[in-house]
Amino acid sequence: MEESTFRPDLPSMFGSTAGSDVTIIIPHLIEDLESDNTTLHAPSLRQLLEIILANRESKDLSLKYKLIPLLNKFAGNIEKNEEFVLSTTILHVIGVRNGSDDKTILAGAAIDSIIHSLFSRDEKTSKSGCKALCELIEENEIIRHSLMATGFISKVQYAFINSSQSSSSSQQTEITTPYHVKCGLLDIILKLVVTVDDLQPTSILIPILTELKNNGEKEMKKKAVNIFLFLNQKVVNSSSSDSKEKDEQIKQLKEEMRRKEEELQRERRRADEAEEVSRVFQLDIKNKNREIERLQQRTQIIEQEKEREKIRAEEYANNITQMNLPEISTITSNVVIPDFATGVVRFEGFFQNTAEDFCIGIADVSAVFEPNKLPGDDDNYTKTIRYYNRGGTSHISSQYPGNSKIEENQLVACEVNMTSNPRTLHFFVNSQEQPLSISDIPSNIRFFVLLINPEQSFTLTRFECIQSSSARGVERSQVLNWGIDWDNNNDDDEEQMNFNRLFVGNLNYLTTEEDLKEFFETVGEVGDATVITRDGRSKGFGFVTMRNQEQTQRALNQLNNRVLDGRIIRIEYAKNRRCIF
Repeated sequence: MEESTFRPDLPSMFGSTAGSDVTIIIPHLIEDLESDNTTLHAPSLRQLLEIILANRESKDLSLKYKLIPLLNKFAGNIEKNEEFVLSTTILHVIGVRNGSDDKTILAGAAIDSIIHSLFSRDEKTSKSGCKALCELIEENEIIRHSLMATGFISKVQYAFINSSQSSSSSQQTEITTPYHVKCGLLDIILKLVVTVDDLQPTSILIPILTELKNNGEKEMKKKAVNIFLFLNQKVVNSSSSDSKEKDEQIKQLKEEMRRKEEELQRERRRADEAEEVSRVFQLDIKNKNREIERLQQRTQIIEQEKEREKIRAEEYANNITQMNLPEISTITSNVVIPDFATGVVRFEGFFQNTAEDFCIGIADVSAVFEPNKLPGDDDNYTKTIRYYNRGGTSHISSQYPGNSKIEENQLVACEVNMTSNPRTLHFFVNSQEQPLSISDIPSNIRFFVLLINPEQSFTLTRFECIQSSSARGVERSQVLNWGIDWDNNNDDDEEQMNFNRLFVGNLNYLTTEEDLKEFFETVGEVGDATVITRDGRSKGFGFVTMRNQEQTQRALNQLNNRVLDGRIIRIEYAKNRRCIF
């Protein structure tokens, strides 16, 4: 084991620490402190402390011998051992002697040790520190100002937040703030509230005090109530003052208290929403289809085939023969998109041998396809959306024109957005978005294709979740609603949309008309922005009128599903009169 080569007799050495003695002693102490022999560290630090105390010009010593970096080696090891206590004490002496002359900062040095005692796990030590600090607060204005200005309030906030966050930790007994410490901190805050005029720094404690007042244990609840009583009394007393500055401070404090409470409520709501989103995304549809090879964890949608699997009518011929089934086949996906699913799902493939009619679409999960029946037969005409090869789209009534024809070997896709509100269905042919789209689709759906004879086939190329909708809007686009007879729509129907007016839903209740206008001005000129209210309170939706059709379409494409004031807003054409682009 390494031993120090220098061990002077302390009484003789420190009876009088002459300058020449110091220049000899300190280098040897530094050598011991840098040694790997840890038994030398504490004695060397004690000797160094005595030298620093005996030499008022400790600034010169610390600079000459570079003591501060050396001491940081021990102070930086945050463990309450002898080396930590001695090294931080030496740094404290050097700092107070050679630091700022500002009385507020000096007062902070004076009360620092008392604050450490206050946080002690020993209840008697903690209560002694609390009593001493309360007496200083009552007697000394500089001490009061220092506590409010140099970070004590933040330490109080940390003590309560740290206690809350660590309640479920396996290290709870090591890091949780003791109950008697929290009670002492509340006593000191009460003393400050009673004696200090500028209470602005205490505003960060409003959410904590509110929580204690509502849900705290009996003693802490009582202390929190007393603090609020004095805070309110100060507000009342200040309101009678003629000073405009005092009135402004009161107004700011009230606003800060209100804002902090609202922020606390928002955080609670966000936590609840995050928990709900987490629950929703725990989708397990692995057992719903024996043919699906693996679960894609990143997108949480099953890859129906490892490779392209050709769905041919011949493959069903044996079954048809054995089961005596007819030639008309409505083939559905085995996977049901459930009502708690989120995201955008794309079902895509191509048809071959298309001499006869065929179609692709979606069906409500309750639809049952009987043998020798078309997907729109019987009650299924209200439960399906059918996009036929001739370009017509059917639901309830006859085919509604507007989409392109589907040719042989063209890629045709159904894309459902289960996250948007309302849920939507868009069609694509060779990646080109089709004008007709469907809104308000059911929460539980399946995809299907119709093959008229055994020569026809459909090859599935994609069945997966994608990051965002491919729909961007096209010329002459038109939105049709599920559950409505499209043949009965007319120009006076409420479901038709205004040219340049947009409906904006899911607004934050704090969003103003000015906020709404500024948000839409990022994509064009806003003619009017209105937030709908009742009895002076927002109803959570509004309307925006853009300058022209081009800017209206740009706003719909770029701002839909964007975040405004913490909420994902929903934008669609205002339903007033027919608008076809």
